[in-house]
Amino acid sequence: MFIELLINIYGQSKFQLAMIGDEVSGYTRINEIKVSDLCNEEIIFILPVDLQRKLNVEHIGVEYPHQLRKYEDIME
Repeated sequence: MFIELLINIYGQSKFQLAMIGDEVSGYTRINEIKVSDLCNEEIIFILPVDLQRKLNVEHIGVEYPHQLRKYEDIME
């Protein structure tokens, strides 16, 4: 349900980062995200293509419309 909502939102208003989970902080900054953060089992990350490329993770994760990718407890 959240993924579908994020896809619809991104189609209307591009965002730089989406996070889903109990331990999500509103103080997370896009320039502070590292690949190791994507290994968090408590947070799901939805990244647009620009951030995927910056982190060099565009080849892993689950792809969704608008070139969004979901990363959930990935292995480094």
